[in-house]
This record gives sequence, C-alpha cells and structure tokens, in this order.
Amino acid sequence: MAKIKISKEELQHDEIMETSEKTIRWIKENLTAVLIGIAVFVVAYSAITYYKSSKQNTLVAANDALTAAMDNYQKAVYGTEWASAERTQQLTAVAEKAQEVEDQYSGTPIARQALFLQGNAYYQAGDDIAVSVSSGEAENTQKAIEIFTRYAAEADNAFDRAKGNLALGYANENAFFLTNQDSFYNNAQAAYDQVVADEDAGFMRYEAMLAKGRLYEFQGQDQKAIELYREIMEARYEPLPSPDETENPNRKALLQLRGQLNTFSLAGTARVRLQALGVDVADEYPTFEKATDDSES
Repeated sequence: MAKIKISKEELQHDEIMETSEKTIRWIKENLTAVLIGIAVFVVAYSAITYYKSSKQNTLVAANDALTAAMDNYQKAVYGTEWASAERTQQLTAVAEKAQEVEDQYSGTPIARQALFLQGNAYYQAGDDIAVSVSSGEAENTQKAIEIFTRYAAEADNAFDRAKGNLALGYANENAFFLTNQDSFYNNAQAAYDQVVADEDAGFMRYEAMLAKGRLYEFQGQDQKAIELYREIMEARYEPLPSPDETENPNRKALLQLRGQLNTFSLAGTARVRLQALGVDVADEYPTFEKATDDSES
C-alpha cells in the first residue's frame, strides 16, 4: 500500500484552516457576547471622549467667567476711591461673581482662583476708618479674613498655603489699624508666623518677615524688627558691581538704575527699614561693591 506523504507546507495550511474554522465557529456560537463586548467598548470610548471634551469646555467657560470678574476687579481697584460707596458696590459685585464661579465650577483650579479673588475684592473694597474705629468692626476686611482663612485651610500645596496665610496676615493687620483691636494684631502675627515657619514658602517667607517687622516697629519693639530685617539681608542681599569700575557709560547708567530699583526689592525694603532704625547700612550693606583702591595694593 502506497504511503501518502504530506508536505510541511500542506500541514501548516491545514492547521491554519482548522484554527480559522474553530474561530469562526466560536464567534457564531458567542455572537451575542461579542456584539455586547464591542458595544460596551464603543460606549466606554465615547463616554471618555465626551468627558474629556466636556471637561475642556467647562474649564474654558470657567476661565472666561473668572477673567471677566478679574477685569472688573482691576477697573474698580484703579478707578475708585478707597472705601467709597462706589468702590464697595463694584467690588462686592466682583466678589459675588467670583462666588458664582466657585460654586459653578467647584473642584477645579479656577474655583480656587475665584475664591482668592473673592477675598481680594473684599480686602480692596476697604472700610471707612471713622466707622471702623467707632464700631470696632471692619465689615469688608473681616469678610476678607473669613475667605483667606478658608483658602489657607483648604490649600493642598505649600505655595497656596503660604499665599493664603500671607493674605490673611495683611487682612488682619489692616483690621487692626482700622479698629485698634488687639485680637487682629495677634492674628496677623500668627498668620505671618505660619509663612515664616514654612521652608517651602519661598520669597513669601521674607514678605512675612517684613510684615512682622513692621508690626514690631509699630509696637516699639525695634530690636525684634532689626533682627528680622537682618535675617532678610543675610538671605537676599547682594551688592551690585561698582559703577565706578566700568568704562562703559551705558553699563554705568544701567547699574545705577538697578541700584535705585533694588530699593523696592525685599532686601532693599529691609535695608531702608534698618537705616530708619539707626543701622549703618552704607557700611554693612552697601548698594554697590566698594571700589578697590589700587594705591593700597
């Protein structure tokens, strides 16, 4: 009897055909399950796509609403007088709009910005000094305090926490000067202390130190203020190259301008306060590096 020989190629072909038949038979037997699986995938993919698109549209709308509120904030701050009825009316409207943005887009980063804007709106509205002194209250400033307290408490990162506490300190400091209530003074110092103690607060640590020093000066505690200002200088002060050692007149003028602008920096402000408190800053913290004297070499 003759032997039938099957080539390797034919064997592989038969295996492929058998596998294909099994696959087709399985699909026929499980067609409903396959179709359901495909439908679930399509629905899930569509839902994800819609969610991403919807979320993006939500953020765009939230940003537009917040930007409009911020524009009105700028107009009110620079276009009205402090604590005037017109200013209070406009900034109250900004605060209310910011509240709407926060409520409508809760949970988004823009809602957080809206909350901070709301606090700033009440802070910048200001309060009438005569009314505040007689009543012992500063209505708008105290609203700002409530909002900044919440902002700092809800912060999930060092920057927001420091920003909230710094704003809280300013608001309490303002309330203290408006009402002469010691509780506001103590709360301001406590808020500034929170920022100073936070190593991750960056430049805001030194902003808080300046503010604490300002309060110490007001209370006649000059030595405590000097210690804070010196700490700022140790961290931030750096003299500029001497203009007298450059032959380029443009560079010389630029250095002199930088020297003037440095007065408004953190170190520059601390330097001015030290000078006012009797420290010889020209010797200890000169604006420019001292020119070298070749005759002494």
